[in-house]
Amino acid sequence: MLSEVLPILTFHFNISDLMRTHNKYSRTQVLSFFIVFFLSIPLSTATAQVFESFESPAKGSYAGGTVDLPSGTWYLEEALIGNLANDVKKTGAYSVRMRLQGARLQMQFNKSGVGEVSFWHAIYTADTSRESATIKLQKSTNGGVSWEDVGAPFTSTGTMTQAIFPINAAGNHRFQIVIVSGSTVTTTNRRISIDDFRMTDYVEVSQNPAMAAEVNGVAVPTGGRFTFANTAVGQSRAATLLLRNTGAQALTISGSSFGSTGFRLATPVDNVTIPALSNQAFQILFEPTALISYDDSLRISSNDPAKPTYTIKLTGPTFDASTAIPISQARSLPLGTTVTVSGWITVANELGGPAYFQDQTGGLAAFWTPLHAAVQTGDSVVVSGPLGEFGNSVGITGDGLRQISIPAGSSESIIFSVHPSGRRVQTPKTVTITQLNAGGVEAQLIRLENVTIYPFVNLQPGTTPFAGAFQQNTNYALKDGAGNVAQLRIDNNTNLVGATAPTGPISVVGVVGRFAGTYQILPRSATDLQVEIFEMPYENIPKSKTFDAVTWNIEWFGNAGNGPADEQLQFTNALRVIRTIDADLYALQEISDNTVFARLVDSLRVNNYRGFVAPIGQAQKTAYLYKTTTIDSLFADFTGTEGQWGGGRWPYFFLFNATVDGVTQRIRAINIHAKAFATQADYDERVSDSQVIKAYMDQLTSQNVLLLGDFNDDVTTSTFNNLPSPYQNFVQDPGYKVITKSLSDRGQTSYSSFSNIDHIVANVKMKTLHLDGTERIENPTYVGSYLSTTSDHFPVWTRFGFTQLVSIDEPSDEERAMGVELEQNYPNPFNPTTVLGYRLSVAGNATLRVYDLLGREVAVLVDGVMSAGYHEVTFNAGSLSSGMYIYRLETAQGAVSKRMMLVK
Repeated sequence: MLSEVLPILTFHFNISDLMRTHNKYSRTQVLSFFIVFFLSIPLSTATAQVFESFESPAKGSYAGGTVDLPSGTWYLEEALIGNLANDVKKTGAYSVRMRLQGARLQMQFNKSGVGEVSFWHAIYTADTSRESATIKLQKSTNGGVSWEDVGAPFTSTGTMTQAIFPINAAGNHRFQIVIVSGSTVTTTNRRISIDDFRMTDYVEVSQNPAMAAEVNGVAVPTGGRFTFANTAVGQSRAATLLLRNTGAQALTISGSSFGSTGFRLATPVDNVTIPALSNQAFQILFEPTALISYDDSLRISSNDPAKPTYTIKLTGPTFDASTAIPISQARSLPLGTTVTVSGWITVANELGGPAYFQDQTGGLAAFWTPLHAAVQTGDSVVVSGPLGEFGNSVGITGDGLRQISIPAGSSESIIFSVHPSGRRVQTPKTVTITQLNAGGVEAQLIRLENVTIYPFVNLQPGTTPFAGAFQQNTNYALKDGAGNVAQLRIDNNTNLVGATAPTGPISVVGVVGRFAGTYQILPRSATDLQVEIFEMPYENIPKSKTFDAVTWNIEWFGNAGNGPADEQLQFTNALRVIRTIDADLYALQEISDNTVFARLVDSLRVNNYRGFVAPIGQAQKTAYLYKTTTIDSLFADFTGTEGQWGGGRWPYFFLFNATVDGVTQRIRAINIHAKAFATQADYDERVSDSQVIKAYMDQLTSQNVLLLGDFNDDVTTSTFNNLPSPYQNFVQDPGYKVITKSLSDRGQTSYSSFSNIDHIVANVKMKTLHLDGTERIENPTYVGSYLSTTSDHFPVWTRFGFTQLVSIDEPSDEERAMGVELEQNYPNPFNPTTVLGYRLSVAGNATLRVYDLLGREVAVLVDGVMSAGYHEVTFNAGSLSSGMYIYRLETAQGAVSKRMMLVK
């Protein structure tokens, strides 16, 4: 077949030579390489080989529309680009998901001359037991005016399979994949995953036998040279030699030879026949035994009349692995090579591993927990171990973070030594976004100047800068004045989580990581981004004095076929999350197996939890967990608003008495799992259901009512076509408090990294008990690979106080001794005014100033001679942004400070 003849250059190879001068392809967005490079050439016709892996969240709905991808512009109808666990992928984290008869994945650009078209396809995991769907490939040679079938239609299976179509034609072509039959709006959908679409170049066939060669995917003409990477003496390195016959007659190879030792063929190329339009692969081994540079030639004899002796020159540099080498040299060595390097630590354990260090030539990471724990920034270290990588694309090597690490299952160790006397704190290297994306500063500590932070998912022309709060393990975009874009990664181990992003151009410091081909800058702390640390109010109030409520969609809990693949790991992680939050009430969604849920409840009995599941026949049920030391269960039932609500997932209410700090409140909780999916009909149903549930709640103004659940939409603007939120009726009614709207306003997301769709609403009576500012999206740093092992939703929770609670400390003995007492402001949190009280034992000069967390003075409230006794002053923070502030009282007797929280 043609795939055995033509060189199939993967996308990673196609751009490897460009990485020195252009930006690098991103796993999750189109970075400035494509913005600058691809948009600088006409996109109507592609003349190079085309590979598209759809590694971008550019389209999150099924509605028809075009998206700009690295290969060009594509049109998707009844199709989106997804990264759920059920989206089957060949490589990377994304693939196209198609549904319904007539769904299309269509090129909007031409490819000039096509040898072969191929792509990978499989049934969306959740649909493997449903009706079949047939797909086909079509081509157009007139710019998409008309289409014709390529081959016969075929059906996908549960295993990802490659479809290959020989085209062998010059001229302009464009292609589309279409669902032919099997899924309609009146039947159960069977969705199809598509990934790694490839088109090779058209090559004219010679009438005689014709030899061509590639080494490690790089075409090497006769007389050309291939240079091995630096190889340790005593170790072996292999390169793949692909011999191709591009002729119409059989190519007969009579023999091969080298001129000296150091190189050899794993299998001799002697008396080998390669049929017309076919190829055969061999391995060249480089096995140095001395510390010299090896030079040789591989000569291959054949019946190719134009090239009877095909010569490939070979070079092999060497090094001694027993002594420390420069980091730049170590980075060039193959994976698995044991190296010894030295440098200064730039990241210890601020990112939870790996550690990063650098010398004068480059940077490198090392993942070894004892090393992370033993070092601090600036330490001088010597590290020995095998080279590995982290975060490479599935099935691809070379596009992840290069690091020293131990392979899984190995009993090896990384050897390191720390030399505190040689400490040297590294100064960040100032680079441009173009230099960052070019790859030359991987694992180094850098500074980007005059860059602005933007939201990651919807970075389009006209997008406004990101002005919300940073979320854990989330990517953002950095853009410079020239429009170049880089990726900013907020690690969940840093104190950046929850901090408000600056909206103007700033200087960003961080270490450079790499994930699936994308270079990222990872700041280590709030200092690196010049932001204030976010501190949650009321954190000094013990949980025994508050009522804490959680809503959490545990993705298909108990159903490994649709949710996380490891059911037991999901179960274990769910237990850990519940015990860590330690809330009084959990409203859960997507409980898919009553038996597994019962086992969860039984495991939590030791923690005083009980629970029950809604008695409905849906595959995804709502449920409650409650702490018996706080809650006295009364009864649970449906609201009488069942109808078609949520496609049959009716609102489920739970009436109970909750006793906290000696005070009892009767509360009615309503757990909802709203209608999902992004169509007009789905949106309309959410609007209708919201009206129904609010009409029901409007009758309960004399009761404490909490509405919790997976709303499957945001409360600010709808996730569907930016329409008004289906829940604007709650937002606009002053009788309700949409507690979690503040999270949406701050740019946080509860559903993966896409949107905030899990919410908590309090009615007119319940909202008076809420401790404002305590709402949060749980940051499960304690669960490894949370999104793939536990759920695609994060828990959302908040706190209520049944008695008057203020986040204060009593005056200290030191305050009392010096005769100066500074009270906690009230209310706290506040918006925008609050009262500050203080007491002086003697008259005298006093100043009361307010500072932000960077120590900048923002207000002077008192400055003069004050009498002895108690004083109050009102502080208006209307011109300030949300966050933590410090107020400080200074007198001749001494000074005292406290903190307060402004929440707008």
